Amino acid sequence: MRTEAWAVVINNQINVRSVSPTRIAAMVNYLCTDKGFIALNTTTDSQVEKLWQYHKGNAELKRVEIYIIGERQPEELGGMDW
Repeated sequence: MRTEAWAVVINNQINVRSVSPTRIAAMVNYLCTDKGFIALNTTTDSQVEKLWQYHKGNAELKRVEIYIIGERQPEELGGMDW
């Protein structure tokens, strides 16, 4: 199965933790996982855009194609309770 998504790309390398169906969500994923920010329910798209512009460095947002080759169930991921 193939799907399209947004991702942060740095030096032609996809940051896998940033992959998301929307542009804003990809920014949030990157800012939270790589830059240590916390996004709240009250965080606005405008705030995310401003943080992205300030902290992106040489990172770029790009549309990517994702090919799903399999799925793991929560119990296969160490028993995490989703």
